[in-house]
Amino acid sequence: YNMTSKFDYDLNLGNFLNKDEKVQDFISNIQKAFNLSFQQVGENVIMNTQKLTNDNTVPVDIDYKTNTTEAVFNEIEFPKSITVKWNIDTEEEGFYRSVEDNTTEEQMQSNNWKDYGDYGYQTVKITDNTDAKEETLALQFSYNWYRPFNVYNVETYENSNTLTFNELQIPVIGKTEWWIDGLDYEGYAKNDGRGLRQRFWFRGDKQDYKLPLGEEEYYDITLPLGHKEIDNNTIYLNYNNSNNSLLSKFFNSRINSRSEEVEIEVYLSALEYKQLTNGSNVKFNDDIYQILEISGYDPLGYNKTKLKLMKK
Repeated sequence: YNMTSKFDYDLNLGNFLNKDEKVQDFISNIQKAFNLSFQQVGENVIMNTQKLTNDNTVPVDIDYKTNTTEAVFNEIEFPKSITVKWNIDTEEEGFYRSVEDNTTEEQMQSNNWKDYGDYGYQTVKITDNTDAKEETLALQFSYNWYRPFNVYNVETYENSNTLTFNELQIPVIGKTEWWIDGLDYEGYAKNDGRGLRQRFWFRGDKQDYKLPLGEEEYYDITLPLGHKEIDNNTIYLNYNNSNNSLLSKFFNSRINSRSEEVEIEVYLSALEYKQLTNGSNVKFNDDIYQILEISGYDPLGYNKTKLKLMKK
């Protein structure tokens, strides 16, 4: 912990970026990774998550004030599949260890050993149409791998001469070559992993033990986490095809490939508009639709609002 390192302790966002990366590019990459909308108001920039449908709410019923003759129905050309991909360096220790965890010795020695690694994303199939295109969003960020480490409580040892430790899951950010048995630790400590791809984690709760910062000086630690419970839902920092991933939370990957797009104009109350912008579905023509786009809302109620819908 007290070895010489090139790592900077006095950090700000601009200085912490890779020297080849601009702040504008970093913000753009964040926007892509979380499917954020972008709005500039004066000198302020506002980013919001896209409103995905909330199936736990009651749909807004517009059947009683519309009919199908007023609607325009359009066929939707869906992609064959959707993939949101991390930028993976297969020479990193975390990736290499993920292969070891998922293979036999024979598979590990094969030419396609990289196929068994944990890439942190999965492809979601949308349609069986062989002529449809595959839609891929390639990110600049890396997936974050974790390994168990024994973390010793130095404060306890110095106070009571009792050496205790906890096994903690901590991110592994480093090339495999830095983890060779017998590698000089002082040389390794100077490689801080700053030149590798950036990645995400949740900040965990403060731990009940400390690590040394200097002579008779200690600091509290918090653990970086790959998943966390938010609003009674556990969110995992991956793009796997699961209900609790970044893919399902920020991207519309649950699509009915037999659906159609409908454009309809309708008068909306303030309550109905609020419900729709918060992710409620729409009941139209005795079916349930999700909102693709809302435009032209008139809070005074003199003009109709244009809705673009897709059948669920």
